[in-house]
Amino acid sequence: MSWSEYLASSLEKFDVNLDNWADIPDRASAGIRTPYGYIDMSIMPVTYGTVQSPSFWEKLKTFSVPLEGPLWGLFLVIALLTSLAYFFLERDESGDGWTAEDPDEYKIEQSIVMGLTTLTQVGTFTPRTMAGEVLMLTFTFFVMILLAAYTANLAAVLVAADEVRACETLQECTRGRRRLCVAEGIHVDYLKEAHHKLYTHNMLVASDHDLKMKNLLDGKCAAALDSVSEYRLAKEDDKLNPGCTLRSVGDFPLATFKGGWMVKSDDFTERCTALLRDSLADLFLELEKDGQIADLEAKFYRESMVEGCDDNGNPDSKFSETDSFPIESMLGPIIIHLFGAILAFILYFRRKAKNESHPVANQIPSDACSDIRPLSGADASDISSLTAEMGALNAKLSHLFEKLS
Repeated sequence: MSWSEYLASSLEKFDVNLDNWADIPDRASAGIRTPYGYIDMSIMPVTYGTVQSPSFWEKLKTFSVPLEGPLWGLFLVIALLTSLAYFFLERDESGDGWTAEDPDEYKIEQSIVMGLTTLTQVGTFTPRTMAGEVLMLTFTFFVMILLAAYTANLAAVLVAADEVRACETLQECTRGRRRLCVAEGIHVDYLKEAHHKLYTHNMLVASDHDLKMKNLLDGKCAAALDSVSEYRLAKEDDKLNPGCTLRSVGDFPLATFKGGWMVKSDDFTERCTALLRDSLADLFLELEKDGQIADLEAKFYRESMVEGCDDNGNPDSKFSETDSFPIESMLGPIIIHLFGAILAFILYFRRKAKNESHPVANQIPSDACSDIRPLSGADASDISSLTAEMGALNAKLSHLFEKLS
């Protein structure tokens, strides 16, 4: 007796079969349906992957993983352009990096060194003009965001993650006449009805799901057919997924089915099957609309989770999937720095134009000292005489004040 025949026999005696059954076409043609399909019983191939540690080169470059490669390159370009802009704005000023008399080559070199070492907080710009201060304000803001993103991601990637590798298609898994594990029931029926070549050879049939997965785990076959719901449960079972390496094969199920309780839908006579079917369907629809089915399912899988595996079924201590900080996330600081650079150049040229149109009032002309000559002996004698006369005058004034007082 097949599973479908057993189900039909049970519904001759009862209104509802409360086991979880797949709602497949041959049962539907016999009038046997689920009141509401709340379980995903779609057929999917699964396999166990192998753990491969990262290579020496992959471990060596982990320090650069927190930021995407293009973002590293963008920082270098922006740092170099900002350094050249800083040199242009500050080259006539004396600061910590150079004096006004230093050659331009030296000033450019110092400016580039300060720009590139800003990320490590070693180098620093010390602008003397308003234009240079505005340029540095936006550039250091850009560097601050970049450094914060790097630091936040660094801790997650310093330990290089092991990688689980597995075959990517059912054809690849069973290549070379490697066997496929299946359990009795709809999986065998699917291969038969689909006229799949694996039905005629290389198929290892087990009596139940756990035995099928044990055969796969023991290496008796290269892949297995499973339902989506059973696969999710197997991932959380420490006996069926001890190394957290169980993986689905391919991107889509081989066949899509819903499942749940079963009733015989064409019974409208002696029993109340139709009424019970419709009532159950309405009840499950309300539970799904309220999100209660999803909450119960999430709670069930969460309570079944294997200790040591994360939410994706990977070992917590061995696997991490941290994405690099993308370049798009830095567009805001980059735009701010661009506007800051434009404003800095506006301030620079405005200051330069102001200085040219309003020269300094006390600026001494270049020919102002052309008639200055050194003191002669006669000049020195005259100065001494004048000093003596002023001393005598000062004495007379003092005597006069004493008499008046």
